[in-house]
This record gives sequence, C-alpha cells and structure tokens, in this order.
Amino acid sequence: LQTTNAIRHDLKNHMFSIKTLVETGETKESLEYISEIMDDIGTRKDYSASGNTVIDSIINFKFQEAEHMGIKTNLDLKIPDKLNIPSFDMTVILGNLLDNAIKAASKVDQSPFVSLRMRYDKGRLLVQADNPYIGEINEENGNLLTTDKDKENHGIGLQSIKRTIQKYNGTMDIDYSNNLFSISLLLYLD
Repeated sequence: LQTTNAIRHDLKNHMFSIKTLVETGETKESLEYISEIMDDIGTRKDYSASGNTVIDSIINFKFQEAEHMGIKTNLDLKIPDKLNIPSFDMTVILGNLLDNAIKAASKVDQSPFVSLRMRYDKGRLLVQADNPYIGEINEENGNLLTTDKDKENHGIGLQSIKRTIQKYNGTMDIDYSNNLFSISLLLYLD
C-alpha cells in the first residue's frame, strides 16, 4: 500500500515522462516504463478480461486495490471490446465510481464488498455499482453531500460523473437504503 501511495504521489511526473516518450516516438521505452510502474504496484491479477483495454485496466487496478484492503469484489460484465466513448470519459466514470465505492466499503466492518455490473445493448450502456456503507448520507437540492472533512476537495467525483454522462444524454439514479449504496448510470452511445 505504501508503494501504491508513492506511485500515486508521483503520478503527474510519471505521466509527463510517458507522454514525452510517446510524443518522441519511443514506443518501446514507453511500454517498458509503464510495465515498470505496473510491476511496482503489483497489478498482476486480471479481474476483468472483456477485451476493452481501458475498462479492463481500470477495473483490474481498482479491484486489486479493494482486495488489498480486504474488500470482496464482484464483477458482472457484458460489453463489447469496443465502445463509442472516449477513454477519458470512461476513466472519469469508472474511476470515480469505484473510488467512491471502495472508500465507503472500506469503512464497513462486516463483509465489505464492491459490486460492479456493466451491460451494453443496442447503443445503451448500463453501469451499476453497489457497496455497503455506514453512517448517514445527507442530500441537499438533489445532490449528495460529502462526509469527508475536506469539503473543498471531496464530493467532486459524483459531480464529474454527472457532467460526463450528460454528454451522452445519460441518467444517474442513486439509491441508499438498508446500508446499501447503489448507483446506476445509463448512457446512450452511438
């Protein structure tokens, strides 16, 4: 975990170096650099192998993080290897969704888990994440309020998801009852 935190801390520098290598056409060096980072953080287990590289890599990285924290993971994935959504948008959606779910589940003592379901059918992408939580959830004007002490820098994740799915005329439904937090996203992709 300490290694992962160190990598995260240095992520901007790593990304700048990789970007420079790619821009100068040094593909082999870029891949070696990325492999070195991945070896350092221990991304070896494949939870997701849909063939969609971006989705698989986000899920594999986040689920590994969850498992290291003692959180059980569950994945139900029925998507093609190509979706008409930019990698950037998919990273914003899945990254924030899983970060929030893992953070909430990590505070639960009894049987913490994160469950992710993704389905694609006839131009529609459904993404659903479920996790247990403890404490109370506060809502104001239809927005969930963060329970983090650092109000200025937290609570941004759901807003980022909301902004991103609006590009796809998407909807976001949130249910939190019986200490189970469930978020469902529906995006319309061409």
